[in-house]
Amino acid sequence: MITRSLKQFNKSMLLSFRPIYSMRSYNQTIVENQKVFKNTVNDREYYELKNTYGDYEEAKKAKELERKKNISQLQINNLSQNDKNPANFLKVKINSNVYTNEEKNQQVISQYTFKNPQEYTDPVVLKVLPREPLVTVESYTKSVENSIKRLFLPARAIRKQHAYDALSILSNIHSKASEQIAQAIAKTISVAKLKEMDLNRLFIHGVIIGRKKKRMGLRYHARGRFGIKHRQTSTIKVILYEKPVKQLYREMLEGKTAPVLAYAMRQRMVSENADYDEIRENQWVLTSKGRQQRKLMLKRKVLIQYLQFKAKGFIVDKNLIKQRILEKEATAWAQKYEDKKASQVDSSLEKRMAIFKKNQEITG
Repeated sequence: MITRSLKQFNKSMLLSFRPIYSMRSYNQTIVENQKVFKNTVNDREYYELKNTYGDYEEAKKAKELERKKNISQLQINNLSQNDKNPANFLKVKINSNVYTNEEKNQQVISQYTFKNPQEYTDPVVLKVLPREPLVTVESYTKSVENSIKRLFLPARAIRKQHAYDALSILSNIHSKASEQIAQAIAKTISVAKLKEMDLNRLFIHGVIIGRKKKRMGLRYHARGRFGIKHRQTSTIKVILYEKPVKQLYREMLEGKTAPVLAYAMRQRMVSENADYDEIRENQWVLTSKGRQQRKLMLKRKVLIQYLQFKAKGFIVDKNLIKQRILEKEATAWAQKYEDKKASQVDSSLEKRMAIFKKNQEITG
């Protein structure tokens, strides 16, 4: 019995001291500059970043930021409002007329040559003129559950913007304050519609944010305890104004067209199947490249007239020439706008009169 138990004991001891075989770990630990990095032996990305940048973690973060930036740029490029994307170009049929650069330059020189430079040499009398009264519309929103500090940043981002441009800007600011200001602007636009104002000329005149009394309430805690919570409320007053036609076209001629107006014009041309000549005539409004070229062409017009006056012995200030060119072109554009608007009103009146006569004949 004793020998048998000893044999069993030796057998169990042998089994207990059996060597343990396991797979070798593929993870290595690299200690460098008192920093510990764990990586896989076959990780190719690690060695590439390590050799190029030295610090693996910072290089990986930079690579991730670059990837997110590329994704955001791709999303911006795919927007329908992006006029630099070839997919958003207007598809039109080109007429047989061929325009060369020489013909363009001759047209510009002949169109903007003043035969009587005497008007630029007259003394300029500075006097205070009364401002034209602005046609404004406003709305008041009270008891907005937000603080002035949070409402200030989105309100500052839409200063002097077109009303619809302001709404698009606020839609890209993902916060509760931007939504509240956007609701106030939409409310003001609806009031402007009721007053039959021109929505294409509505601009932000001001956003006034006021403070109201804090609301107090109970904040319940455990074990029957409670605290007092304070919630700030504010008021939002939005003022929109109808920009005069002459001032609007003056800014457009300087290359400062509101993006929403350019987008609306592009949509109108697509819906009406505009031809090449019409698009070529208005290309300085339709695209950002056209607006940039418009600024450059304005400088060239000023320089051409300045050199012409200088050759005749007249030294005229370039700023004065620029103001006169803008004033003349803006006046012509404003007159066209008023004539077109009057013709639309007359045509609508004629249609209504025809309907009225038909109704009279039927009821007779």
